[in-house]
Amino acid sequence: MNDDLKQRCREVLDWQKTGLLHGGNGGRLRALADRLGKEQKIPEHYQLTLAEKITQDEAMQYVVDHQQGEKVMTWERLNQAETMVRLAEIDEMFEKATGWGSWMVSVANEREALVNSANKRWGSSLEHKWLARTASGAHTD
Repeated sequence: MNDDLKQRCREVLDWQKTGLLHGGNGGRLRALADRLGKEQKIPEHYQLTLAEKITQDEAMQYVVDHQQGEKVMTWERLNQAETMVRLAEIDEMFEKATGWGSWMVSVANEREALVNSANKRWGSSLEHKWLARTASGAHTD
């Protein structure tokens, strides 16, 4: 994986945790978004979303191209203690958020999947919070 892609992935993950892109000063993901605006004439309000999507696609392609019998970690492989730690991390992310961020939908969906899994696998009775839903109540990605 090249350094640029690795750094953009790190920035996306940090952004999902903190709600700030590269500590609030842009970074490589913002640089890619700016290039998309200049070179591809992408409207400003789509640039960062597209840069994040390109980064995710490139990272997934890298994983597919370089997988050697090793499975990628998924929420289904977490044990009960790890699941509870991750749920606490997600809840803290939402509680500390000061505004809406695109990370919220994917993290809310992750939490929903973790709760469903925990309730099924260990007979837990965890409650759902932070559900990602449309105005009509339908699930959204």
